[in-house]
Amino acid sequence: MKTSDWALIQTLYECRNITRAAAQLYISQPTLTKRLRAIEEELGVVIALRGKRGVTFTPEGEYLAVKATQFLSLMDEVNRHLTELKEGALGHPLHRCLQLHGPLLPARIAAILSGIPPGDQL
Repeated sequence: MKTSDWALIQTLYECRNITRAAAQLYISQPTLTKRLRAIEEELGVVIALRGKRGVTFTPEGEYLAVKATQFLSLMDEVNRHLTELKEGALGHPLHRCLQLHGPLLPARIAAILSGIPPGDQL
């Protein structure tokens, strides 16, 4: 499954309506329906039952909706963290490593890695 599939499940669960979910995802209703069927086929379960009053999720669909929320939240967290690392918000990766693991390294190696000339501050 792709990240967009998890977003589809989450959005459909929130909307409980295929037309509204498709609009929020900026895709057509037939595209959403086709992708939902493909996901159901891939997983071997029925996720949602379509009716005149909207969509009703099966127990498997309810489970997947919860997991979709968790998955998308985790992906957001990972992307945020990677962006912070790239932008230096968490400091240089080497310095961060030394903060976390410095006490485990011999003092001389830590000094060399942190750029302190040997013998200056050991």
